[in-house]
Amino acid sequence: MARRPKLYLIDGHSQIFRAYYAPASFRNRSQALGAVYIFTRMLVKLIEKGKPDAIVCALDSRGTGGVRAELFPEYKANRDPMPEDLAAAMPIFLDVLDSMKVQRIEGGEYEADDVIGTLSKQGEAAGYEVRIVSRDKDLKQLLSDHVSLYDIDDGFCYGPDELEVDLGLKPETFIDYLALMGDTVDNIPGAKGVGPKTAQKLLNEHGTIEAVIAAAAEMKKSKLKENLLAFAEQAPISKELATVICDMPLGFELDDAKWQGLDRDSFLPKLKELSFTSLIRDLGWGEGEDAPTPAKPSESRPSREPAAKGPSQRSLFESAAVDEKREATRAELPKGRGDYQLINSKKAFDSFLKELKKQKRISFDTETTGVEALNAELVGMSFSWKAGSGF
Repeated sequence: MARRPKLYLIDGHSQIFRAYYAPASFRNRSQALGAVYIFTRMLVKLIEKGKPDAIVCALDSRGTGGVRAELFPEYKANRDPMPEDLAAAMPIFLDVLDSMKVQRIEGGEYEADDVIGTLSKQGEAAGYEVRIVSRDKDLKQLLSDHVSLYDIDDGFCYGPDELEVDLGLKPETFIDYLALMGDTVDNIPGAKGVGPKTAQKLLNEHGTIEAVIAAAAEMKKSKLKENLLAFAEQAPISKELATVICDMPLGFELDDAKWQGLDRDSFLPKLKELSFTSLIRDLGWGEGEDAPTPAKPSESRPSREPAAKGPSQRSLFESAAVDEKREATRAELPKGRGDYQLINSKKAFDSFLKELKKQKRISFDTETTGVEALNAELVGMSFSWKAGSGF
């Protein structure tokens, strides 16, 4: 059987927020600009690891609640606004996507989930293997034999089989599962007292939320019966709110999303403007170097097996945050100042050790071959106890 080309659908704001809230201990830039770096490195890694044939980034329009708020005005009414610094940085995120020639689509009155839902159906019908880059549980309702949730950290594809193992549910029933429980983040009401285990049990017994409500009338008197009957009027509204729209008007052709490889002429100037020197180096785009040949789409079949991952391995976002901190530090180091001594003899080491023992407080750092604790090797150590000097 011929390999299906791969279409990656990126849940844009989800990945941007994930980058923004990456562990603060790794940061050295402002939080928003650090997030731009982490997001950019995520995109590069996705292209390197995922080998896309087509790629789209779906974005929310950050306005009103759109079509769902017309149905239920309280929808998402309890959400905090985007942090001011992140909102101010959004044009930079969009510039990065444009410089990489990654197609982006904003939902307008619809949401990014609806863009993803619509494109996933179109992509599957067009013969693509669709991989949704998101950890949003709502998108599990879109899973099929050729649509999966893609974990960018380990390359794992979560599909219908995994959903059935986890919950005993099919993707189309997952909508009912969400509606029964409700969603405090999106302010979707659920049946009072119904959590994941109860919702799973009810749906495994009755199949749909409509059948659950109908069966409630025949249940023995209990708090659950009372709560389900009280929820009966709200149930169809909650189900509609939880349903990803898969036929929204896009005005977009999948051919426009075909991936042509990174364009050095457009992407390199943006990396230089943002001082993302480590990314330039990693891409082999240092001054005077020829641009590498764009990677060919992989011939390997889509895998549902996770890559090996050590217990101390950082996620891609944490590793990118470490790189972001190191890169920012390099950019801020004073040039040609200070007294920094290389310890490369026993005599020099003995002298250094004698001075080290006198200090009450020191700064210490290591240099390693990587950021994975189980695999990295020590390259060197540095010590300082006075500004402008070190060993």
